[in-house]
Amino acid sequence: NKGLRAIKDNDPSFDPKTFIDGAKMAYEMIVMAFADGDRKTLKNLLSREVYDSFVAAIGEREAKAEKIQSSFVGIDKVDVVAAEMKGTEAHITLRIVSELISATRDKVGAVIDGD
Repeated sequence: NKGLRAIKDNDPSFDPKTFIDGAKMAYEMIVMAFADGDRKTLKNLLSREVYDSFVAAIGEREAKAEKIQSSFVGIDKVDVVAAEMKGTEAHITLRIVSELISATRDKVGAVIDGD
């Protein structure tokens, strides 16, 4: 609560519920963009460091001619783990528990991971 109050004090328009709702939408977009190999969407949603690691994993998957087939079921729970102001920036860490059905298929379409 202390961290969220500090953020609200710095930005009176900040609303934790609105922030969490936006984070949930971004999370789903990120998970599905990764599965689809959609670098453009990922680039707009991730920090450079995280984006680079996602792109490396997508590249490895593509080099093996593997594809991920995913269905996003939903988000079960979102918890604020940490919140603080660092200078003029708000830093919020969330723990998101979600359900995702996923299978990795090889170049001939056989399931090699997941279900």
